Amino acid sequence: MRKTLVIDDDVMAAARAIADREHSSIGRVLPDLVRKARHAPGAARTRNSISLLPAKPGVVVTQDVVNALHDEAP
Repeated sequence: MRKTLVIDDDVMAAARAIADREHSSIGRVLPDLVRKARHAPGAARTRNSISLLPAKPGVVVTQDVVNALHDEAP
């Protein structure tokens, strides 16, 4: 699919440098970069058009943890 886009000069220069390094075209480099960014750890996720905050796996906050923090507060 062909589309006309307005791309900032610094982004175009970076894409051109990657394309040159990989002996590819900018038209092939940009979609690959977007796909990688969408699936990268820490990439912004949305639900119902609302950005979700990043989650830290393995951290479970229970009522006991909250109570301990209340006890430590001055």
